[in-house]
Amino acid sequence: MKKIYLGIDVGGTKIKAAALTGFKKHKPVFYDRETPKDLGEFLISLEKLIKEVSKKFKIAGIGIALPGAVDIKRGVLLECHNLPFLNGWNATKFLKKFSRKVAVD
Repeated sequence: MKKIYLGIDVGGTKIKAAALTGFKKHKPVFYDRETPKDLGEFLISLEKLIKEVSKKFKIAGIGIALPGAVDIKRGVLLECHNLPFLNGWNATKFLKKFSRKVAVD
């Protein structure tokens, strides 16, 4: 089974994701969902997305792009005007529970 990397882009209205094999030629598999409007639903949606992809692929790492000012070293979203319920959210801590390499930007 190929190592797959999951890239997630969190936006004000959509969460988009792609399962990729790094830089090698591979047709990415795309995922798309509405961005929930509260933290609880957001975390549930994100976890369901990761589990859905994990059923199809062996995920080696997860990268997430967040919509606002991010402390990259800690993986914390400092300020997000479009999704204020995410202010202070520690993405690294949340994603580490999936036991994969994590990158936050």
